[in-house]
Parts: sequence; C-alpha cells; structure tokens
Amino acid sequence: MFRNHDSVSFLCARQGFALGLTVLVGAIDKIRVGSFLKLVVDLLEVTSSMKGQV
Repeated sequence: MFRNHDSVSFLCARQGFALGLTVLVGAIDKIRVGSFLKLVVDLLEVTSSMKGQV
C-alpha cells in the first residue's frame, strides 16, 4: 500500500493539518468545541454507499 517514505509524509501532513485546525478553532471564541467535534464526526461518517470505494 504505502512505502515507508510515503506513510511518513502522510502522517506528517495529518499532524500538521490537525495542529493548524486546533489553533484555528482555539482562536475563534464563538466555536463550541463539542459542537465542532459533533460536526466533524457527522461529516466523516461512512455511509453504506461509500463502503468499498477507494
């Protein structure tokens, strides 16, 4: 699937994105963390029509 170099780059990109998103959400006072996390979970939900897609 991924070669070692590819997986390291992918993980670094994920960590950078997560850090940037955390800083952004923390800087905006009107965003409630609980509401934001629920939105993320709802948007990332895998539906039956998506299963098996690459």
